[in-house]
Amino acid sequence: MKDQATISSLKRKRAEISGQIRDLETRRSVLMQSLEAVDATLALYAPSFNPETIEPKRSYTPGIYFKRLQLYRLVTATLRDAPWPMTRDEIAAAIIRSKGMDAKDRVAVRTISSRIQKILVGMQTQSVISEQTHVSPPTWAVICSAELQIADLRYQLQLRSPSS
Repeated sequence: MKDQATISSLKRKRAEISGQIRDLETRRSVLMQSLEAVDATLALYAPSFNPETIEPKRSYTPGIYFKRLQLYRLVTATLRDAPWPMTRDEIAAAIIRSKGMDAKDRVAVRTISSRIQKILVGMQTQSVISEQTHVSPPTWAVICSAELQIADLRYQLQLRSPSS
């Protein structure tokens, strides 16, 4: 009896995944047709140009938890206001609490934590924060609040930019 419930759940999950794959294949087909039409039109105007030399543009997919660059701003504010260096998970917990999200939603916590890790590495590259690896797990702290303010201004400008 218990096996039947498991089998039934797995069948439902397989049907869901295969449906998503079919939808993606259809979307890919439509996009390939559009790309071929653009390439053909480009060939009319520039016959010697090779369209394969054009680098693909990364598409922006809005997150389901935060607006564009909102998580970056929350990480920045959390680190700026922290009285001590914080781990990635402490930063995530503080942000999840501040947004009133469910801290027990493991998928959300894992997704947000991995996005925070990318943000932290980027901020470290800009010399805004430092990773303190002499402790486990590593902690993060603001190096220079002036640099943090400059980074904040850059991201505010990106938010207002009409091309984003």
